Amino acid sequence: MMSSKPATAYSSALLRSKNKSVQLPMNIKTTIDLNTDLGQARDSTFFESEAGETLLSSVSSVNLPCFVHDGVPSDILALAVKAKAHHCTLGAHIAYPDPMSLGYDAMNLSAESLQHWVLVQLGALQALLKTEQLAIEQVRPHGALYLAMFENEAIAKAVVQAVQTFDSWLPIILPAGEITEKLQRETNAIISPEYLLGRRYQASGLLELGGTTSGNSGRNVQSEWLNGSATAEQIKQLLTKKTLTSVSGTELQYPFKTLHISPAMPEVNWVAEKVQEYAETLVPLALVGIAESGWVQAFNDRREEASDGKSLWEDY
Repeated sequence: MMSSKPATAYSSALLRSKNKSVQLPMNIKTTIDLNTDLGQARDSTFFESEAGETLLSSVSSVNLPCFVHDGVPSDILALAVKAKAHHCTLGAHIAYPDPMSLGYDAMNLSAESLQHWVLVQLGALQALLKTEQLAIEQVRPHGALYLAMFENEAIAKAVVQAVQTFDSWLPIILPAGEITEKLQRETNAIISPEYLLGRRYQASGLLELGGTTSGNSGRNVQSEWLNGSATAEQIKQLLTKKTLTSVSGTELQYPFKTLHISPAMPEVNWVAEKVQEYAETLVPLALVGIAESGWVQAFNDRREEASDGKSLWEDY
């Protein structure tokens, strides 16, 4: 049985993080996960370059497409193995089943249909990873599905429920904001709020968009990237003050556990260096989840009581 102790009751947990062992203190917020997308067609050339190798050595987790919006199975498997060689945890990058627009066009699906598509994607990626003794370790929405999480509670809830059905231990990355906070209060899902680095946010907490595309799709387009100095200041504020300044000047104070760095952003590896400059250490969400759950401390407590002759695992 999982320990029900609150996270603040645990003194520390020795876990393996990015390239080294780290001691997770009581205040787990001193650590951060840095995630990026891996396996999208638009980024293939980048990740074949030295710059791509550098980024993989800098982040703590990657998000892999699940074949309904992008991704060739053989390529995704090879990239998963490559990411693991860089000590990254593997995430499922779930999306609308929209291969023509690579997941960037919204689709009008019922909650049930959306959940089925999420389960299909998670099942397919998990089966593929299993051939290399790997597994999904987190989930993150992509494209239009990600943008829907900012304003559509029904969609966000449907996605969370589908992931819980598949594996209730999987961390789910959602945009930091009111809907995510509500789902954290009302569900027992492991939800990890996120900010996008190099992007602008409105005072409402919504992502600043740059309009819509022409044509029939009317696809939302994100605003232009912040310049390097503005992104560096954003990182410093997030990791030292735990706040983010909106386009109107107000400070957003939504809690977050992970930051997203896009391989498409300008000076991406310089930005990753800035994150490492201000973060105590990079720790994947899966490891933070273990520490927060109480399993490590509960096991250590049980080990200290092992003199009674019982098996260490008898209570688990």
